[in-house]
Amino acid sequence: MDGNFEMLVIDDNKDFVELIKNFLKIRGFKIKAAYTAEQALKYLEEGYRPDMILLDLMLPGIDGIDFLETIKSLYPDLPVIVVSGIKDLNVAVEAMKKGASDYLTKPFGLDELEHRIHEAICRRMVINQTENFTADEALKTMSQISNNATSFRFVFQDITELNKFIDGIKNRSDVRVGDIRIGDEYEIYLVRRKDGKSEG
Repeated sequence: MDGNFEMLVIDDNKDFVELIKNFLKIRGFKIKAAYTAEQALKYLEEGYRPDMILLDLMLPGIDGIDFLETIKSLYPDLPVIVVSGIKDLNVAVEAMKKGASDYLTKPFGLDELEHRIHEAICRRMVINQTENFTADEALKTMSQISNNATSFRFVFQDITELNKFIDGIKNRSDVRVGDIRIGDEYEIYLVRRKDGKSEG
């Protein structure tokens, strides 16, 4: 990350939050912590706008599922990754129906968490693309994504912008074009190379 990506971590386990903060800060994230849904809501009401929320379901006071619904009613496009020790498929399904971007059960590896975060970032960037997405915007977006993200997808309305984007990445050793789909719009799929070498 470029150091500007803001994440709000909501969990009542302070040791867990501290571990997440230390791990993600090293990787370029800015982290703000809340230990209850009420505290997190206060941050939001005061104008704090994170790029993503990491939300534990088992919270004192307002529980995670109810708070997830509140978040999505206020900010429908804000990605929320739910983390929980509850290994119940019905709970996971409910969380996804309420608008969670992903559901991760404890225990999990922090590398897995980081991977899920980057997947959610990529999905959000695709959703937030402007109608006339440009090559320059796509290249800027790529610079904001960590090297741990393994794939990207961009959609262009203009084939000229797609070609400019391809020109902009053709000499890069860190990614390769996986596929291009041509229709009413132009989709390009990129794959992260391993150690600067082509995969496959």
